[in-house]
Amino acid sequence: MPKVTVLLPAYNAGTYLDAAIDSICNQTYSDFELLVVDDGSTDSSIGRLQIFRDQRVRIVRNDSNLGLIATLNRGLREARGEFIARMDADDIAHPRRLERQVTFLDERANIGLCGTWFQTFDGYPRRTVRPPTEPEEVHARLFVQSPLGHPTVMFRRRTFEEFRLSYDAAYPHCEDYELWTRAAMVTRLANLPEVLLKYRMHPAQVSSAKRGEQEQTLDRIRGRQLRRLHPDVTAQEESFHLDLLAQRNLVGSDVLKRVEEWLLFLIEKNERCPTPPFPRTEFRALLRERWLQICAAYPELSDAVTAFHRSPLKSGTAAFAVARTRKLAGDIYRALHGIR
Repeated sequence: MPKVTVLLPAYNAGTYLDAAIDSICNQTYSDFELLVVDDGSTDSSIGRLQIFRDQRVRIVRNDSNLGLIATLNRGLREARGEFIARMDADDIAHPRRLERQVTFLDERANIGLCGTWFQTFDGYPRRTVRPPTEPEEVHARLFVQSPLGHPTVMFRRRTFEEFRLSYDAAYPHCEDYELWTRAAMVTRLANLPEVLLKYRMHPAQVSSAKRGEQEQTLDRIRGRQLRRLHPDVTAQEESFHLDLLAQRNLVGSDVLKRVEEWLLFLIEKNERCPTPPFPRTEFRALLRERWLQICAAYPELSDAVTAFHRSPLKSGTAAFAVARTRKLAGDIYRALHGIR
């Protein structure tokens, strides 16, 4: 049996498929199978797949178009490797991706899943995405979003089988984020601080084409994460929380005060739990970062500067230490110095 199964779902991906498969077949690590699950493509995908003569490429095909989640779950059932690595049909893997992730998981038995940093391409603006690397920070960030690039992850098949982890069709377009929230309850998640994937940006992507539905699903996951911390949350509180995380509908003269009070309340709830659902230190840092973002985006900059400096959320945390991206650091700098 191969050490790694690379799971690549494909649906009408003929335009990009060659480059994706080539990037896997040319890996420095060779003990893998590339499992391509074609989801009833009607374009040139099957013809292009049949060109490849590499014995490590295994192709299965759905009789009809079942959708991404069903296709991914079929791939999980068909996989034979000790590790399963995700790959998308329009992305390109770095030549050492599998080697680096296998080494990482072999050396860290307590990590069940690892992603990597990645670069976007074929769109604008191009950027390098550097999600948090340490398990505690990854776990905390799951409170607000997915801190893992889906096509970058590799995970232990035995762990997913033991805890019956698979993609849930009830969470379309955020199926990865939802799965990671459950995986984090039974194992530790991490990211390698290396760029090991090129992530293609184009208009046909789900994140572009299904934005509204994706936002609704994201709200449901965030609401569920909130209820892990605050089971008695009211409908009004949950609505405000979701708006806060999405930075929408934050209007009114008292909105900064309400945001501040809510974030402090969440920190206190987590602190007081005998077994906190989110790591305490990293959770505090995450919500302080969110406070900085809200202040930086607030239209009345003088009010935001005053609120920021007076808030206990600022205490003990240097703004630029929390602001992990250049964009966020720039937003905060401009907000705090009155530069539009």
